[in-house]
Amino acid sequence: MVLLSPGSNNAEADDLMALWRDELLYSQNQHVILISADEDVRQLVDCSSNKKSFSVVYNPFTMGKNSSKRLFVSAGFSSWLNDEGDMGDIFNRSIDVDKEDFKRILNDKVVLEEIDGAEIALRKIFCGDDGDNVPSIYTWLNDKGKTVRITESKFQKIIDYIGSKDWKDLLEKSDVIKDQLIEISGQPISFDIKKRLERQSKLVVLDRSLFPMDLVESFMEDIRGDYAGNHISPQTWNMLSMLEGTRYVDPKGKSSSGNEASIFGQIDRISNKELF
Repeated sequence: MVLLSPGSNNAEADDLMALWRDELLYSQNQHVILISADEDVRQLVDCSSNKKSFSVVYNPFTMGKNSSKRLFVSAGFSSWLNDEGDMGDIFNRSIDVDKEDFKRILNDKVVLEEIDGAEIALRKIFCGDDGDNVPSIYTWLNDKGKTVRITESKFQKIIDYIGSKDWKDLLEKSDVIKDQLIEISGQPISFDIKKRLERQSKLVVLDRSLFPMDLVESFMEDIRGDYAGNHISPQTWNMLSMLEGTRYVDPKGKSSSGNEASIFGQIDRISNKELF
């Protein structure tokens, strides 16, 4: 589903996924399955405050002959999925449809992987991502004149030292972070650490507080309006008709064979045969 709203022409797909995740998981206490091969989207893996609803990321693509599809989940998901309740109580023996739906995804070709969504965002803030044009929070020249950046081990040291994985805590702990960067690099820092942390957070973190206000307002207007009524049952979805005329489907109704288009076949497979 693509949400087109006035004033939101600068929104990216992952921004909208984050807004939908927040609305469904936190406001409506519903399970959310995000289908994406984008590693950044994994930061949206989470659970509701009562840990009974989960936001997971399903990657239907495989890389290499022996690789597997993956379902990324947060801590507690496996325990929730496998908890059958008190079998001694007859009132707890009804089938949990949500659990059964998740179990249909987890076949022998899908690997369940527990991750920390918050840590994924923090890692990118500090280490950067060349493939996504996100710089490391700090680079410097070593004694051999070689450019050095924050590595995985250095990142873990910083996170362990500041004692938080919540990106919102970074600004309050900017002085501690600056001290850690100086210790790691062995060099003084001249830039404003708070401004640098703000820049990195805006480049990386999928959080509505960092999105343009008009985007968030337009999204909420649509939630209260067009999307507030009855929805079409997923059994009636047909990706070929929904995508007809786009680059994914040619005029004859045949889906293109590239990797970009194949994800829609995965969505059809899940929605029509497995989940609903």
